[in-house]
Amino acid sequence: MVFGFPASFVVLFVSVTVASVYAIRTVKSYGAVKLPPGPRGIPFFGNLFQLSTTPWKEFEVWKKQYGTFSLDNYPLYFDDSDIFSDSGPLVYLKVGGQGILVINTHQVAADLLDRRGHIYSDRPRMISEC
Repeated sequence: MVFGFPASFVVLFVSVTVASVYAIRTVKSYGAVKLPPGPRGIPFFGNLFQLSTTPWKEFEVWKKQYGTFSLDNYPLYFDDSDIFSDSGPLVYLKVGGQGILVINTHQVAADLLDRRGHIYSDRPRMISEC
């Protein structure tokens, strides 16, 4: 007896509560941030079982499968439409709960990581006056 209830009832109550909280957080997180298209995964494992020992082959297939990247969906992050002339340069997937953004072209990688790296890095801005 735990708090006057049978132990099996308490275990069932805690299990249902944890599962409900996880489900609600998962559903809310889908609409919160607009992410690039990608393959749909399974709960908890994501796209883990869709990747092989040569994941770049899957990335190339997904690049063609998920088509063109519409800049209208991401106006705050990307303002140069000329970098998205290639088909599907960005693919988003999840592996074990960790989000992964696959950048499929050199031009997009250079633009996002070199020229706009300050937007995406966690480093604090170092402003100094000489």
